[in-house]
Amino acid sequence: MVWSNGRDFVSKVVTAGLTVGVLDSFGAIAHSLIIRGQARPIAIFQGIASVLIGEGAMSGGLTTASLGLAMHFCVALTWAAVYGVIYSRSGWLRSATRSTAGAVAAGFVFGPFVWLLMRFVVLPPLTETGPVHLGSFLLMVLVHMLCVGLPIASIVRARST
Repeated sequence: MVWSNGRDFVSKVVTAGLTVGVLDSFGAIAHSLIIRGQARPIAIFQGIASVLIGEGAMSGGLTTASLGLAMHFCVALTWAAVYGVIYSRSGWLRSATRSTAGAVAAGFVFGPFVWLLMRFVVLPPLTETGPVHLGSFLLMVLVHMLCVGLPIASIVRARST
């Protein structure tokens, strides 16, 4: 059995999801600062809320920013759960990530996969996404390697004994 009990699985997934929610929030703020020259966390989370409630989210103050933050954490928890399920069903992944190097490699693949799927598959039907410029693309791949994939793969894995 991968985990000693269901609580261990849930605990690892929730810890990974919450960690990713925090780290990816900082990544989004850094992206905004580096690419746009401004870091406005409220606007970032209002933008996330706008996927659900439309452009009015941008004038909704802390209420819509809070909704966007909650949505952000729901997405982070979902991706941690997706990885956890894949991990629990893949003997190859469990074996490969027993070492720290293997977990790093898995995270460096999974993080960009998450961003690419969100950016090019999930979000386009829900909201206008616009073009992706090379600098932004590379920064988002790096952010998702370090702030999404790496923490998920590191937290979910079983440690070598």
